[in-house]
Amino acid sequence: MLYVVVAVDLSLRQKMGLLTRRQDDGRESDEHPLFKAFHYAIPATLAGSLEVGHLVWVPFGHQQRQGLVIGFDDATPVPPDQIRPILKLASPQPLLRSYQVELARWMSHHYLAPLWDTLILMLPPGVLQGTERMVHLTAHNAAARAGRTLTRDERLLVAWLAAQAGGESTLRELGEVLGSARRARAAVAELRRAGIVAEVLVEKPPAVRPRRERFVTLVADPTRLRQRFPRLGRRSKQADLLAWLATQPGGRASRDAALEAVRAQSDAPLRALLARGWLSVADGDGESVQAGAVCLAVPPARVPGLLTEMRGTQTHLTVLEFLARNPTEMTVGEVYAATGAMLRHLEALAAEGLILITEREVTRNPLAGRVFAPDEPPVLTDEQSEAWREIEVSLNVDRRGPGEVFLIHGVTGSGKTELYLRAVAEVLRQKRQAIVLVPEIALTPQTIARFGARFGETIALQHSQLSLGERFDEWRRLRDGRAEVAIGSRSAIFAPVASPGLVVIDEEHEWTYKQEALPGYRFPHYHARDVAETLARLTGCTVLLGSATPSVESAYRAQRGAYRLLTMSGRVALQRRQRTATLRPLLQQRGVVPDSEPPDELAGGLPPVQVVDLRQELRAGNTSIFSRALQRAVETTLSAGEQAVLFLNRRGASTFVMCRDCGWVASCPRCDLSLTYHERSGIIASAPTSLVCHQCNRHAPVPTICPCCLSVRVKHFGVGTEQVEIRAHELFPGARIMRWDKDTASEKGAHERMLSRFAAGQADLLIGTQMIAKGLDLPLVTLVGVITADTAMHLPDFRAAERTFQLLTQVAGRAGRSFLGGRVILQTYTPLHYAIQAASRHDYHTFYTHEMAFRAEHAYPPLAPLIKLVYSASKAETAQAAAEELAGVLATHLAQLGLGATDLIGPAPAFFGRLWGRYRWQLLVRGPGAHELLLGLTLPPGWIVDVDPGSVL
Repeated sequence: MLYVVVAVDLSLRQKMGLLTRRQDDGRESDEHPLFKAFHYAIPATLAGSLEVGHLVWVPFGHQQRQGLVIGFDDATPVPPDQIRPILKLASPQPLLRSYQVELARWMSHHYLAPLWDTLILMLPPGVLQGTERMVHLTAHNAAARAGRTLTRDERLLVAWLAAQAGGESTLRELGEVLGSARRARAAVAELRRAGIVAEVLVEKPPAVRPRRERFVTLVADPTRLRQRFPRLGRRSKQADLLAWLATQPGGRASRDAALEAVRAQSDAPLRALLARGWLSVADGDGESVQAGAVCLAVPPARVPGLLTEMRGTQTHLTVLEFLARNPTEMTVGEVYAATGAMLRHLEALAAEGLILITEREVTRNPLAGRVFAPDEPPVLTDEQSEAWREIEVSLNVDRRGPGEVFLIHGVTGSGKTELYLRAVAEVLRQKRQAIVLVPEIALTPQTIARFGARFGETIALQHSQLSLGERFDEWRRLRDGRAEVAIGSRSAIFAPVASPGLVVIDEEHEWTYKQEALPGYRFPHYHARDVAETLARLTGCTVLLGSATPSVESAYRAQRGAYRLLTMSGRVALQRRQRTATLRPLLQQRGVVPDSEPPDELAGGLPPVQVVDLRQELRAGNTSIFSRALQRAVETTLSAGEQAVLFLNRRGASTFVMCRDCGWVASCPRCDLSLTYHERSGIIASAPTSLVCHQCNRHAPVPTICPCCLSVRVKHFGVGTEQVEIRAHELFPGARIMRWDKDTASEKGAHERMLSRFAAGQADLLIGTQMIAKGLDLPLVTLVGVITADTAMHLPDFRAAERTFQLLTQVAGRAGRSFLGGRVILQTYTPLHYAIQAASRHDYHTFYTHEMAFRAEHAYPPLAPLIKLVYSASKAETAQAAAEELAGVLATHLAQLGLGATDLIGPAPAFFGRLWGRYRWQLLVRGPGAHELLLGLTLPPGWIVDVDPGSVL
């Protein structure tokens, strides 16, 4: 007999391995609790139709839960008569592909995460359903109540239920009625035992589903309109009489005939029309007058308008006129907006056969209205051609075995994107699909434009700024094969393409590819690069990792032969045709025209970097944010009609607010972090200035008096992008200045609007955080100024120097990407640090050598595996006790296993010791036996496991 193996959505305690009692439904295997799955019987109604990846409903104890089919088995851990069947399918077709299930299994083992948590990463948000309990009064309510006295809570719930439609309500709503979910559960249990209420488990509808929309089309010809339109609207004998007379010869008839024609019970309609002056008694011989002849007193052309007024069909007429002007199919919403109509108006028109209302499923398209101008692939440089030859061989569909991973180490502007585009084109030619990842949503518009120009409507987006419906529809387009190129941020790696042939990870060094911990969430802390590498092994696809500053891990793997290294050391020179078509019009708009066109070679070099020692500036008496060199350079750039970028990786106006007398610092009561002063960012509408916590977004008023010593010497310290903007307006009053950070780009579509404005030359000076340092191609930018290079340099994290070097090198790469050339000014208090020195020379090799020596000295990744364990609690002593207890257990287990090359660091308070009101302690497990150590035991609830952490803060 064949059984189905299902991964089930377990509760938190069950995920942590506390499910020790035997379930009376599907039977679990002997695997580690993290990887637990359950066996179920296949009912006859589903025999032969179940597939791996199907979402199903299964019984679980006394509940119903959703699960994902991950395999089949011809045997079970327990006798077959103890196995219960699955209940039904939750989706008609599989939601996951078989390779995705295998990928989720690998992630579960590698990242020590529950299997269900890795599986649902492959699904779009909002697809899964839960259940809730409905409580309703029974038919024997009165008889049951006679036997006992109800408590106050019970009486209140009975009264509430009796007032509801159908006498039912959810258990959650009853908890709100009593103000306590616990009290509601207790009261409902007593009422159920007394036979007063009953409970039933119902499925919640999914948060997202296919969208259906109604469309309106005009179907009546003019003849039918004239015949049927007069019958619309409210009933009116006057209107009937006027309409009938309009059809008679000369608009004239006897009084009796007119009244009989409209079946009037009296001559009141006739008298009313006579009073209005719309009818008159007919002139003629005495016989006709004696007979009471009447006729129209208005021109026949006025009759339709009078009928419309009397029947109230002005809106109906507006709808018909609108549809006549727009003969194409219109949505109901478009008709509502244009005419003010309501559904009843459209239904009345449809009932007369004048319009047709249809309903069908529509796709929510985040790129609706976008037009991509096709482009032609440029001629490759020698370095590009050499790299492409190796990539093209790897993409050969006839090649067998696991896919290869390429590390493309190319300086900024070296043409890596063109290699991505050609690789995607080759994969699509082979009827396979591609996934393209970018590190920031800010880069998505630029990537969409480039890939859309080559591949048009075959692209689909996957990132968090889409609505739930848009993400769902884009996911379905990829699953159904209606789109072939998935573009997005980290989670796009799980795009459900049928036959993945290529994964591109641009700017692969970025930390955003690592899923970090967030308060209240317990998801696998995966790295998209490592997931892509495993995807290549499972499916045979090729992976392209591109960066001007590869991560130390990737460079180390390339050095050891795990990745194939491709190097491009020179920038791609812009062709003369491209310069004329793009830069010259932009410069002319700004009133600047170059005297001549410099040779192509000027576009091939990296911009020179000038390091400014801010200590020397202070000694010279300059306390400004801007060094003298940077101020002069900005003035020169702006006067030349070119653009400049100022970079500072810190938001707000000032870093913190402090009392100069007693040292008090305004801090977040939930996070124990200093509050950042925001001058005029508009974060809150009620005040022009505020203090903001950049962790939990808590707001506080700006203090004028110290709450500790009552001193008025409360001052602002540090600098952020907001203050840079203020000072820039003061120093460069004629410049058009734009600030691009999280505060100014929080709305949907803000990144694309800002990028378009700046790229079109509508601003002279761009001030921003790290989002402006990543891959943006801005040919008019000839100056990049780094306000301070030291913001993250001295954090107690082993990746601090690496991130500093990468960020500085990347932001420097925004300058000089055209024949205009460029320069970089880097301000720092530590000019001799090896990361600063290497960045100033664009020298990755020197940085890597110094950094690997540091990592080797301290046994840090990539030379030794590292796992971070974090515990948080509402009380500091609770977190400390849990950390110390686990440290003791791990030390004992470590000694028993004899893993001498593995050790523990900590326990100790985390650098961010309190976030969102919870105190944090952490442990680090370092060494080759880290996985073995943690798999050998079950962690208590509350611990967060982060394998290969991106940070130890």
